[in-house]
Amino acid sequence: MSASRVKFEVIQDFKKSNSATFSGVNYAHVVATYLYDSSVFGGMKRIFFSLFFMARFDASFGKVGLDGAEIVMFYSAKQKRRSDYDYILEKLKSIAGPGANYLKSEEKFSLVQPFCTARYLLTSIFGTRGFRSTLKGRLVAGFLIAKYRSNAQNVNKIKAFNANRLVTFCDALPWDNLVTQFARNEGFRTVTSQHGQYRLLTDQNMSADAEAYANFISDRMLCWGSATRNEFCRYGVSSSRLAVVGWIREWSEPPQVKKTNTFGVMFNGENGRVSNQSLIEAAKVIAKATGFSYLVRMHPKNRVDDYLNLIDERCVSIDVMPYSEYIENVEFSLAHMSGTVIEILRYGLPVYVVDDGRLADVFKVPGLCVSDVQIVIDDVMHERICTGGRRLELQALGRWYNDDTGQDDKIRLALRDFNF
Repeated sequence: MSASRVKFEVIQDFKKSNSATFSGVNYAHVVATYLYDSSVFGGMKRIFFSLFFMARFDASFGKVGLDGAEIVMFYSAKQKRRSDYDYILEKLKSIAGPGANYLKSEEKFSLVQPFCTARYLLTSIFGTRGFRSTLKGRLVAGFLIAKYRSNAQNVNKIKAFNANRLVTFCDALPWDNLVTQFARNEGFRTVTSQHGQYRLLTDQNMSADAEAYANFISDRMLCWGSATRNEFCRYGVSSSRLAVVGWIREWSEPPQVKKTNTFGVMFNGENGRVSNQSLIEAAKVIAKATGFSYLVRMHPKNRVDDYLNLIDERCVSIDVMPYSEYIENVEFSLAHMSGTVIEILRYGLPVYVVDDGRLADVFKVPGLCVSDVQIVIDDVMHERICTGGRRLELQALGRWYNDDTGQDDKIRLALRDFNF
């Protein structure tokens, strides 16, 4: 078993131990995503965060919810400054009705927080006894748990809504997880949403991304497509808890593929850093063989400086760029485990998912996945990149990953019906 897999299992055992459960909330779930980084620098950052950042909560009260069911929308991702994330919340609020309640949390620098964290620190460190980690790892976990416990009284604001439904952005996020646990203890029905292509991870690709399914605690998830539902069922989650509603986002008009003699490379986030390097190597081979140039569309969390030494003279751009700008300039794309693959497939645009040995099973689909870049080179040289039949095939595949037909009605049903 790889070291990354061992780390995953240790974190899951920590959750199951219940040693970090205080006032009905299992804080091992709350801090789980932080525990994958065992570096000294990562630990220092988390201790600083625990000491000097305090969550501030804002509440907005509605009057009438969906079919009389009072709903609270909770959102903790505003400070990520992602308009696509903000859209998910706004869309769900509009579907829930004009009277939907809203609760937002945002982390702010605070000189009071050190005293708040200190108050809970000793008992929180003792609560890490179920975490089979190093002394440093347990200390960092203890600081994080103390920080969240010290701010948890703000979650009581949920009671003021007199509601019976809670909708969150993602169970893997610390505050979303804590609020969901609190709401379930208060008798709420809880719903969370999908915001990336979730996939089961293995020894070859294990990372904190695994918490997308390992930290799923809500009664129901709003899934993009059957691909995600199948992955969660493989993990042991009942299909009745997984409502396929499609990717909640604004879609632009289908773009036209142009002859640009340029192809694109779509990066993963930093959890897929090694595979990003593999994508660059594949791009260089394809560019040299075909005479094409290539550009790199980076994930918002990638740093350009970390990859400049990997590209060659055929790379014409490497940057975080809008999807519309990217797609206007490429004839086809190379990708790995990125949600942008589903974005591309929706329009039936040519994309090749490169299997570098770290690819999750959900992307290992015939017609999409390639393990030998010679296949891509042959398609380019024989002008097979975007034939009519291939485009229809990719669009059909896209619906397996993202079925957003009748989305509003499916979301209403998922928020209302809990007969399982």
